[in-house]
Amino acid sequence: MAVCTMLIVMAAACSNSEDDDIIWDIANFKIDIQVCNSQGQNVTGQVESMAPKAIWKGKTYELNANRKEVNVGARTRALMAVFEGLFTESGHLYFGELSGSTTYTNEQLVIEWQDGTKNTIVFNHELVWKDNEPIFNQSFKLDGKTVSKIVIIKE
Repeated sequence: MAVCTMLIVMAAACSNSEDDDIIWDIANFKIDIQVCNSQGQNVTGQVESMAPKAIWKGKTYELNANRKEVNVGARTRALMAVFEGLFTESGHLYFGELSGSTTYTNEQLVIEWQDGTKNTIVFNHELVWKDNEPIFNQSFKLDGKTVSKIVIIKE
């Protein structure tokens, strides 16, 4: 009887329940905005002189031109979103960082330019699980048109 019990316990311990042991770090994301001129050339390097502002959830965010790399001390294994508002990095304009595990539905982000023009970005972000793996569904609209990436034309 003891041998049978021991075999059952050993079989249960060796079961294929690897999926139960996986801990997922869900990546955070930034809204990536490329700014180009009418010839399609990237002018994000000049965006500081265009003085853009972002308006999201009723709050205005000035361009963070003096952004420095942020290193947050790890207190847990979870990836913490470090929200920095509107900033430039590597030739793109970004808004974020936003939590990858949060669902955003028809979120409206308005980019207001110094010349008085505005661009409206509507985004959706959803984390879904398929076969025990995370999948991200994202969609974007720029000024009412569905786009795969956000490219704003500024002169």
